[in-house]
Amino acid sequence: MPESYPFPTYSGLLEPEHYNKIGSAIWLFLWCVSSTTKEVERDGVNWGIVLGNKPMKIPELAEIFGVNEKTVRRWLGALEQHEYIKITRAPYGLILSVKNSKKQIKKRMDKNVHSETGERTKMSDDPAKMSNLSDKNVQSNKDILKDISKDIKDVVVDTREEKEEPPKKYDNVDRIAEYYMVIRGKPGQAPKVSDYQSISAVLSAGVEVEEVLRGVDQAFADYKPRYPGDEISSFGYCKKVILANFYSNRAREEANNEQTKILRYPGSAARSQTKKRESVTGGQVGRIGRRKPEA
Repeated sequence: MPESYPFPTYSGLLEPEHYNKIGSAIWLFLWCVSSTTKEVERDGVNWGIVLGNKPMKIPELAEIFGVNEKTVRRWLGALEQHEYIKITRAPYGLILSVKNSKKQIKKRMDKNVHSETGERTKMSDDPAKMSNLSDKNVQSNKDILKDISKDIKDVVVDTREEKEEPPKKYDNVDRIAEYYMVIRGKPGQAPKVSDYQSISAVLSAGVEVEEVLRGVDQAFADYKPRYPGDEISSFGYCKKVILANFYSNRAREEANNEQTKILRYPGSAARSQTKKRESVTGGQVGRIGRRKPEA
């Protein structure tokens, strides 16, 4: 069993919103946090580098947690979807980064504390110098205020609002295509044109992205090779599995909704299905005379 060690994280992770988003994938997320070797800042976001950018394969991650590969893929999909981690598909595996990493926060805080303590010690060593500096600063501040009052008339204030660039829209087709190639064991390679067409057809049918990813997992999990080397080589195969599940679930939901209506209003369904039949007597009641033959 590997050596255990403490690592920092925030208690906010225990709030219900996080569990509702990622569920049991929290174990993989905590592993990523504990495996962070350094942090880098990109575009104002602190990223934790997991294992020094070492590519990790799905089977390796599955072995760490003692789960099957399908579970690991589901965890990765949930964490990536909700932007807890960033996944870079490399030829030899997946490179993981933790968003808003705070593992090194203790080191940064300790460094700041030592720095502040040192400054306070250095400043308190010579009170006479501090007094002289204070007098000079007072005089200097007066001069600065004069300069500000003199130049403030020349200041031009730009009241125009800075236009923000619209956020880049993440392409669901590309996301599904990348995931499909990773599951195929060919990360980084471009899918075929027909694969993109099949993915677009699935999304056009109204299937949610997460449902598509689950369908891909199911297709590969249930596939049985007919001969050595036989494998899924087209997203068209996954498309059949995904759409079959989608329409089956839709039909089940519609049937359940109809059943709910019947249980709620027992007589309404029977009345709506009963058709008014035409009377064989044309609406005439009582004794009906024999029809006279036409002359």
